[in-house]
Amino acid sequence: MKKALRCIAFLIVLFLVLNRTYGILSWKDTYGDYITSTQQLYSTKEELIDAVFLGSSHCYCSINPDILWGNYGISAFNMSISGQDKDTTYHTLVETLKTQSPKVVCVEAWGVTFEEHASQGNVYRNMLALELSKNSIELIQDYVDEEEQTDFFIRWPIVHTRYKELDKYDFVTYEYSEYGRSVPLQYQTGMTGVYPEKALNSTKKEELTEHNREWLEELYRLSLEEDFELIFFATPSNITEEGQLQMDAAKEFADERGIAFFDFNRMIGEGTFEIDYNKDFLDTYHLNAWGAEKLTNFFGRYFEENIYLEDHRGDDAYYQWDDSYTHYEQVKAKYELQQAITLD
Repeated sequence: MKKALRCIAFLIVLFLVLNRTYGILSWKDTYGDYITSTQQLYSTKEELIDAVFLGSSHCYCSINPDILWGNYGISAFNMSISGQDKDTTYHTLVETLKTQSPKVVCVEAWGVTFEEHASQGNVYRNMLALELSKNSIELIQDYVDEEEQTDFFIRWPIVHTRYKELDKYDFVTYEYSEYGRSVPLQYQTGMTGVYPEKALNSTKKEELTEHNREWLEELYRLSLEEDFELIFFATPSNITEEGQLQMDAAKEFADERGIAFFDFNRMIGEGTFEIDYNKDFLDTYHLNAWGAEKLTNFFGRYFEENIYLEDHRGDDAYYQWDDSYTHYEQVKAKYELQQAITLD
């Protein structure tokens, strides 16, 4: 009996030590700088999120839930991940639906333009972000080559070398990753934006690739099963002709099913959306904070006119949106003060 108790005690201590060690070494960002959208989700109580946005960096550079909260009282949430691929978008949405019942889900459609991540870091951000569950295992099975799947299931073979880069927020949680609803605001102006005239003026037409069609059909089917309004959008970006052909095919898929699809590149050309290519871009692929404000307000007005989303401002249950909005105001004020020539 004593031997059995000692064995059980040893296993309990071993589990606690390994669990704590993994917590320290685990991958902790989906954007960079220890900011993780999944931690923000797991820190949110059930049934509070009314609007969800998913996608790659094109999404988190273009959608600011703090503005939707401050201007419209909408409890929006940005579940984007750097380089978020099609498989991750779907499974991240499934993860979100475990605890939330959003009325509208907006999917940034850049995923139709690529099949593989541009960097190994983005593979880890997408494959290791979700807590271990049947859903996260299915994500790995969908994306990772079979011979590499075991490392992603166990996770230790990938994260054990992180001891070389450990920092403060590996030991304590970064507070913004609990109350934040978005990402740090990027007020800096990078390269001038580029209007992809050649891609948009192409007369070619392509069918959706098999993977792209499967992805769109999965999202559409999920919207019917879970009863949420599905919206697709493409942010202003220097897209290639090949990418735009798939984007056009995706829009045709959406149109056939009565799904709203906002291609902001085309809307700029039509004069139905305005952007400043000299001031509103971080680089030729991403909007900065000023561009994001314009695009986010477009969705705020669209929701007001087409989808009833309750104004939750003043409700204590939504304190994380209040905290995130306060953070947004502080970051914006700090930037404006840094740019001021005088204090007048």
